Amino acid sequence: MELNSVQIQAITDYDTPLSFLDKVIQLDETQIQAIANITMGEGFFQGHFPGNPVMPGVLTIQSMVQAAEVYCHEQGIPVPTLSQLKKARFKKMITPGNQLKIILKQTNLEKNKIEFSGEALVNDEIACSANLSFLLND
Repeated sequence: MELNSVQIQAITDYDTPLSFLDKVIQLDETQIQAIANITMGEGFFQGHFPGNPVMPGVLTIQSMVQAAEVYCHEQGIPVPTLSQLKKARFKKMITPGNQLKIILKQTNLEKNKIEFSGEALVNDEIACSANLSFLLND
């Protein structure tokens, strides 16, 4: 299943500049893969950092959160709320012109909780990895 940015925004309810995902390229029962195109026009580059623009790590995590929201919506799982972030590792700077590929794999699903193992890749190299836990809202 593929989704475009308009469909993603309708699911996540984030508008520009807080909507980071441009496309879902794969979604099945166990994982989602999404693309975020990072351009110099992103507002956060103005102050982070002047002369050396780098995507803030928290926004990389937010991209993963948005992918999880799309995954849950498409699986018929209640809207998730991020409750825990574990083992977050930032290994490569994300800069203007990069294409971020986000891969989340569902690792656990309980009545009121879902967990994912995630990676954000640039040129097939891990830029960020993290385990994310979400509470499921009814």
